[in-house]
Amino acid sequence: MGEPVSYEIRKLLQERKLLQIKPDRKLVTKEIKGAEYDLSRAMESLSNSTEVVNDAQKFLDAAKQLLRFR
Repeated sequence: MGEPVSYEIRKLLQERKLLQIKPDRKLVTKEIKGAEYDLSRAMESLSNSTEVVNDAQKFLDAAKQLLRFR
């Protein structure tokens, strides 16, 4: 069984800003790869702002959470 949905994701679902779909491994893998790329780019530019890294980490965590929904 997957982990409980975070408050942020639950709020986005309620506001219909995020749609809940059946996870497709190919789609989730693509999203995780994109999030990992974004995180690596953010870490490279860490001297500019730590907020960028935090945002990228949130996207990566959300993508990984989708895998646990299966």
